[in-house]
Amino acid sequence: MGEPVPVEWNENENPWDLLNVMARHPNTTVDKEMCKSPQRTPLKARRSRLSKLLENHQELDSKIVSVRGIGYRLELVRDEVIVLEADGPEDLKVRR
Repeated sequence: MGEPVPVEWNENENPWDLLNVMARHPNTTVDKEMCKSPQRTPLKARRSRLSKLLENHQELDSKIVSVRGIGYRLELVRDEVIVLEADGPEDLKVRR
């Protein structure tokens, strides 16, 4: 674990949004209302697409657990999660 996942974020926005929300709230069950554009794509479809995108990163994918009837949870310790965000191409920030 700890290796970058080399996929274009813009091509698959909804599944990555799910991972982003889970990374920002580790060990918290994420429901569809916590995601961007919750009515557009069902949570189960986002999770399925995310699993396909992470097929070469099974260790990370296995940390995402289903919470029946509610959503999904990323089972990681907050200190193990680093989220990179950018307001533009020159403004990359690390958020822990």
